[in-house]
Order: sequence, then structure tokens, then C-alpha cells
Amino acid sequence: NFTVALEAASTEQRWLNDDSVLAVLRFGTHTATNRGNPREISIALPTLGARNDASLIEVWRSTAPIARGNDTGISYATNGAILFGHLLIEEGGEGELPTATRGAYLAILRLVERAGYSRLLRMWNYFPAINRDVDELERYRAFCVGRHEAFGARGFEEHRLAAACAVGSRAPGLLIYFIAARESGLPVENPRQVSAYRYPDCYAPRSPLFSRAILKPWRDGAHLYVSGTASIVGHCTCHVDNAVEQFRETARNLEAVIATANRVRPSGLTSLAQLSHLKIYLRRAADLALLDAEVDRAFGSAMPRIYLLAEICRRDLLLEIDAFYAEAI
Repeated sequence: NFTVALEAASTEQRWLNDDSVLAVLRFGTHTATNRGNPREISIALPTLGARNDASLIEVWRSTAPIARGNDTGISYATNGAILFGHLLIEEGGEGELPTATRGAYLAILRLVERAGYSRLLRMWNYFPAINRDVDELERYRAFCVGRHEAFGARGFEEHRLAAACAVGSRAPGLLIYFIAARESGLPVENPRQVSAYRYPDCYAPRSPLFSRAILKPWRDGAHLYVSGTASIVGHCTCHVDNAVEQFRETARNLEAVIATANRVRPSGLTSLAQLSHLKIYLRRAADLALLDAEVDRAFGSAMPRIYLLAEICRRDLLLEIDAFYAEAI
């Protein structure tokens, strides 16, 4: 019912005028949405690298007719099987991130319930200065508080949590985009890691509410939406200040997620090289020279990927990988 692919940035205008397109994500220096063309989303994450991967956009296309709308600042598109939505909100001042996050998530939850797409599958969260302390609370932890309050107010259970990531962007505004379906996906956890929603409170006053991955069967195949994955075993960061070893640990975690997904529902996905594409967030641009060859070895040189300069949700994490897989029948 829809596809997601990395495309050449030179084709952007064509996609922005295509009625089959749910969204076009552009990465660069500013965060913005376009009310005149709600397909268009810009995220302040500069691309890295000299290869073709540095000039890519992410394009979401529907294989069914699309209906579009706007609800309490959320632009959305539906095709009968999914709802794709996004919103960009200002925080309103220092210390207001928990309130802004709570309001954004409550608006999203109300929308998907009213629209009949009440099962969130995947959520992306981008906001600046994610590791900065405000009023003695790191902004990522403040975000987790707001998200937790919103889910708590709507009575969400652990087994219905979406896959998700939260990444530090480089311009003002809390940008959230998401997909939701009429029926639930299958949650996938990682046996090498403590589930995020069960983290001890040393990481945040309220636990991060997301699943490690969601496996969603569709009529014509299945998708695996993998949350932002990093060098964490149990609940602890591994290989502090070593980008190569953090990458290798992250790859092991992705392998564990794939293996668990196959136990939940057997599919054609058995190796990292079969994933459809990657978004790789790097804290330090200089690490790209070391990591690109590592990505080739782990995922194969043909793996579509885009490298993005970003802050990661923990200060001691140097990278995070966002992965997607589409199984076709």
C-alpha cells in the first residue's frame, strides 16, 4: 500500500508534484513544513559524505489513492491502509519541551483515533539541543516526560507502543512525523537489550516509550520498522568514544532484532544486507571516513544509505541507525 525509498535530490520537484506521494523528506540546514504543499518536509540534519548518498531525499509513495487533511496543526494523508502525518511546533521558551511534547502527542493520538487509524507503527522525533540541560533536566529526558504523560493520559499499553527514534536536529522546532494503521503491528524487542519502556529511572524521570521494532504484515507483504538503534547492551552504552566499535555493536543489535522478528513471523529477511535502506545519524562528521567501509562490510556496498549529522539521545553515543525493510510477496 506504500513504499519508502531514497531518491536523488535532483528529482525532488517531480515528487513534490506527484499525487501518489505521501511525503518528501529533505535534509539540510533548517526544519520546516509547507502548508501550500503538505508533502514537503525539511529537517535540519546536514547530509555527510562525498558519494551520491549525500544528495538524497526520502520519498514515501502510495499505491492507492490519497486523501489529505489538516487537524490541529497536523498535516496528514490517508490511503485506506495507513495514515501518514506530521507536525512542527515551537516550544514556547526554555523549559517548555515537556509541555510541547505532551500537547503534540495528545493531538496525534486524538487524530489517529478519530480517523480510524488508531495503531501507531513508527514515529520520528527531531528537536534541537537534545543533550542540553535546562532546569537541571536534559532535553531528551524532558521530551520523554512529555511523551510519557501523553501516552499515560490515553491509556496506552506497552504492547501497543510504536517503533521510534528521537534525534537532535540543528534548528528550532519540534518536528514529529509518523505512520499509523487500522490494525496493530507486531512488537519486536531485542533480547540483548532491556526494553526501553523498562529502563531504570537513572536515564529519565519517565521511561522512553517505544518498541525496538514493529513488524507489520500487509496484504501484499510485510514491513519491519526498526527504531533508532545504537551501541547499547542491557541498558548501558558500550564502547564509549569508539565509533567503530559502537557501529559494530549496533550492527549486532540489528541482527538480534532481525532474528527476533523472524521468530515473531518468518519472512524473507535473514541478514543485514537485505534491509531496504538506512538512515545513519553521526554525532561527529569526522567519523564518516572510518564508518563508511564498516557499513559496506556489514550491510553490503549496495545498501542504500544516507549519513546525517545529528546529536544522539545519549551524550556518550556517537551514532544511531534507523532501518527499514519491505518484504514483497
